[in-house]
Amino acid sequence: MQPGSREALRECFIVKGKLVRRQRIWGLAALLLFGTGPGRAAGTIVTYGSRPAFDTATTGLTTIGFEGIAPPDGFVPFGNAGSLTLSGVTFQTHIGVYLYVNSSSYYTATDGPPGYNLDSGDYLLAGSGAPSFLSIALPVSATAIAFDFGTFDNSTSQVTISTTPGGGVLTASAPYPTHTFIGFTSPVPISALQISVTSGDRQDTLSLDGFAFGTAIIPEPSTIALLGIGLTILLACQRRR
Repeated sequence: MQPGSREALRECFIVKGKLVRRQRIWGLAALLLFGTGPGRAAGTIVTYGSRPAFDTATTGLTTIGFEGIAPPDGFVPFGNAGSLTLSGVTFQTHIGVYLYVNSSSYYTATDGPPGYNLDSGDYLLAGSGAPSFLSIALPVSATAIAFDFGTFDNSTSQVTISTTPGGGVLTASAPYPTHTFIGFTSPVPISALQISVTSGDRQDTLSLDGFAFGTAIIPEPSTIALLGIGLTILLACQRRR
């Protein structure tokens, strides 16, 4: 080994003041290639807790708001095991669960303030049967899906979301009278999903609004090139050793 090369080699393998052993090189390479930040996981479903963050990571979104269907202070029923198709998306409940579109002011008019809504106008509601269940079939496969949802359950509220194909499963909570946004991107194109209330004191009501579907943004070539450079440097250091 030439004079000075030992010091150069040592610098190649120092990360945050610690000498990195050779067997850790491939672990560092994996971090460079796949990262650990939100929206950059490889081969897994990535979730987003806010709509702006979801919108930034997606493109070509179609959003369904259920506006203009229910009369003021009222609702429109679609029946037991009912279905509703909007923008090519079919929302359907199973036997024993009724489907409705509620006016944003329906529960305020019938029960008085503060009422219940998703703070975004009229919304879809699957209820009158427990556990509440909603199946959603998409007109085209999508790699990005998001929606707001709520339940009539207490703090133990839990909703389970499963995707087809791929079998991805997510869980989230929206205790009454709050509502929750959930958005996610998938490495596998999704053609349908099922949402069911799996925990809570009632489990008989699931409300949904702002349903959006589209395409997850693939990292730009320049980003991939930078990651490739990082991997090349690591491999060069290993070879030099």
